[in-house]
Amino acid sequence: MEIELWLDVSCPWCRGALPVMKRLLQEEAPTARLVWRPIRLHPLDPKGRALTELATEAVQFNRERGRPLGSPAWLHHPQLAHRLLALCRERADVEMWDLAESLWEANWVQAIDINAASELEAALVAPAEVWQQLARGEGEALVEADHRRALEIGLDGVPRFYVNGVIVPAWLEPEEVRQRLRAALA
Repeated sequence: MEIELWLDVSCPWCRGALPVMKRLLQEEAPTARLVWRPIRLHPLDPKGRALTELATEAVQFNRERGRPLGSPAWLHHPQLAHRLLALCRERADVEMWDLAESLWEANWVQAIDINAASELEAALVAPAEVWQQLARGEGEALVEADHRRALEIGLDGVPRFYVNGVIVPAWLEPEEVRQRLRAALA
């Protein structure tokens, strides 16, 4: 069985949902093949945009899950971070949950520019070959293909699972996500 994980590094709800998604997948579908699908569904200026304050709901959502947000003043475009995830998703030498956790930590707690290669490389551990691929511009086609896939399945937001033709929102309360995931797996 294949389960697609739809996430956006620039989404604070994805930060809060990440450990819940991991736990539920380990408990409900431990043998499923996971496909990481990093995506920015909605347009964002390539330079990012200022954050005067994070939405109260996003702050509360993360606080309730024990994942307080830092105080980033800028919402950086996630394209480079998404390319990194896409290039790493099939590599046996990369633990994707750890990489994803590091990316969200870098963005939402350390407030680094996740679209600047030098800052991203300084904050994360990834194989040297992947950094070289990013420097050559690789991974763009993978992210574009993920975006086309999102449109094809009617993805309406992130964080989400896609399993057996069903989109399961992962930002809901954990037990509701569990119930919906179980129904999709059945």
